[in-house]
Amino acid sequence: MAGSFSNPFVVLEGIDLSGKTTMANLLAHSFDAELLKSPPSPFESIKQSVLEEAAPLARLYYFLASDIQISKMASEILARKRVICDRYLWSTLAYHSAIENIPPQYLVDFAKPLLRSLLMPDLVIYLKVNRESQLSRAKKRADDRFQHDLLLSDKFQQILNESYEQTKILVEIPWLEIDTSNVSVSESLQEIVAGIRSKLGQKLPISK
Repeated sequence: MAGSFSNPFVVLEGIDLSGKTTMANLLAHSFDAELLKSPPSPFESIKQSVLEEAAPLARLYYFLASDIQISKMASEILARKRVICDRYLWSTLAYHSAIENIPPQYLVDFAKPLLRSLLMPDLVIYLKVNRESQLSRAKKRADDRFQHDLLLSDKFQQILNESYEQTKILVEIPWLEIDTSNVSVSESLQEIVAGIRSKLGQKLPISK
């Protein structure tokens, strides 16, 4: 579902430790935007239990339901303010595809009735990070066991990267790729802001 708002809806995507959450917070502040994060309330409170205990299909529907909730929240906010979102549909598809070894196209076909009701963003910013930088950043972050095991698996991270590459072409949305490897947060932010201006023009001016 395409939006018809004057305020833009921008989503940040990418594998763990690519810098999504940091950049989402900085962009929300820079652009005076509302920050949303997947999964949102009330889904966030049961995320860990779903990851560790739910059946694969139940887990997929949990994240799709979270995306539907974000879509509803964004639609309400965009009437008055810009929206920056940390993860959305692409993470749902890429991670489930990688974990369950299912082609992303199958998931899109399977979830198509639900996808028609989702508000699509004006721009997806896909943050990339090489394996060396990812592992270096992992030393500074505490994760639960499920996420920790996935993060340390070279094979899974490779499959996840491939899943994102396949997923990004399944929905026709403007896509901006930024590599955050071996650069500072400020340098990444500057590159992202320049990319947003290139893609969206003056639709997203920096707040003063």
